[in-house]
Amino acid sequence: MFLAKHLRKSRAKTRLVGVISLEDNKEDNYRKYPILRGANFTPNEWKEKLDARNVTNELVPKYHQLDKFNALVNPFGELYLEKDAANLTDFRTIKNYIHDGGVFVNVGGLAFYYALNPERPGVETLTGPPVQTFIIDKNNLLNPILLSDQSSVIDALLFREFGVRTTIEEPIGEFETIVDKNFAGLPKPSFTIKPFRAVLRSEHKDTTVFPILRFRYVYDIPQPSPAQTLREVFPIAAIEYGAGFILLVGMEIKRTEEMEYVIECLEFLLKKLLAGSIESKSCTPASRS
Repeated sequence: MFLAKHLRKSRAKTRLVGVISLEDNKEDNYRKYPILRGANFTPNEWKEKLDARNVTNELVPKYHQLDKFNALVNPFGELYLEKDAANLTDFRTIKNYIHDGGVFVNVGGLAFYYALNPERPGVETLTGPPVQTFIIDKNNLLNPILLSDQSSVIDALLFREFGVRTTIEEPIGEFETIVDKNFAGLPKPSFTIKPFRAVLRSEHKDTTVFPILRFRYVYDIPQPSPAQTLREVFPIAAIEYGAGFILLVGMEIKRTEEMEYVIECLEFLLKKLLAGSIESKSCTPASRS
């Protein structure tokens, strides 16, 4: 516990944020291929917003010297850059960075669902196994088939490596959006959020979920016994792993105000890390199952 707290505070003091980008960092390259999966803003636009808030930052075209950054922003949403999809070399680098006290910020959906080779733009792979379903043949028999272009959200890297469950169907309607009590002082968003692959819980012994935003909605229970019940998901949550965190943003990031709020959450989280005020013993985690 002491070592983890020390690593967090030492990283937070640098206040240097890295924004992952392509080596050929041209705006056209980000628009040419479906590389922005869940967020509409390019690395350059994230950098400009961080500059506007006086947050020291650099573009990171390769996963080298990550230990100098106290936070890394992945602007590609459900996609991350991976040169070695066969062995997940870049993913292991990111995972080690988090474990050693870094904060990895993933915006706009399910982290690590797609992997894209930056040396071959446009070539991406799924990080989970193909979905298996069934078709009825001419003899009215069910035959299994694999959908090679789809993967289950519960079989991708985020769940396999960190045990984090997210929503599948997105909540409709809103009862209340509140800032979790452990992040008191963070302003409530001034806009209506739209959850997308929001965090539900952790099912891994080495991770703990700390909700930042709680989104409560009324769920209509279908027939045969129609009723309504109140449910809750976490569109923004910090996932503790080792000495670091993954800041998961499971909501749409399509408007400037949404992007700016994510940056505000990141700044707030870094301040808490610097103060040493995020600890498993002092923060009530989301329930596990």
